Amino acid sequence: MKYRIYTVFAMLFMVINSYGQYDWTPAKIHLESGETLTGEVRLSKQGIPSIIPAKDRAFYRKTEDAKIQKLYPSKIDRIVFTITFEVEEDGEKISKTRKAIYISTYLKKRKKRKRFVELIMDGKVKFIGRTVRISGSSGVTPIFSHQGIAHMHYNYFGSFVHNELYVWRNDELPKDLMQGSGFSSFKTRASKYFKDCESLVKKIKDKTYKSENLLEIVKYYNENCN
Repeated sequence: MKYRIYTVFAMLFMVINSYGQYDWTPAKIHLESGETLTGEVRLSKQGIPSIIPAKDRAFYRKTEDAKIQKLYPSKIDRIVFTITFEVEEDGEKISKTRKAIYISTYLKKRKKRKRFVELIMDGKVKFIGRTVRISGSSGVTPIFSHQGIAHMHYNYFGSFVHNELYVWRNDELPKDLMQGSGFSSFKTRASKYFKDCESLVKKIKDKTYKSENLLEIVKYYNENCN
């Protein structure tokens, strides 16, 4: 099964504007009904911790002066953002764009609320991520400013940072391999999750692949396993 990577992950780039989809950003919404909406979209910001987690919402407007429409994940098939950011190459700042595809899924067993997540890689195992802010902070908090917060993840690609990352098989709930219960290690959790691929488990156990290589792990599985 072929996979597609829906994000640019050039590690040599230093990105200045990473969190575009939490502000008004050019995008196309593909609704479950088959209709499409083209204009600007802003996703609601989610904070942690929260006693009563808020519902994810997408705010849509056709133009800057148009009426704002509020949409929930259950009505949306996917949102395709066009994010503009700057990188530095040979001492010069260059403007670039990338497509960021957002879909929705349940992240908890109770399946009460769907959440918007970025589809970073598609395949037999999907690689998805989302960004949450620390409760009480203004705006979305990058991973580099997390202080003692459990949700601490790595920068997998120069063009975007998420602080919640999941692997996801279609018939299962997404799994956060970075955060485990008890004292289990990433190596133990990843080896168990990918146990149907002996060659990959070997690379995880001999530390060829570590937690910071999760993107490469998913890529290897989709290319070489089953």
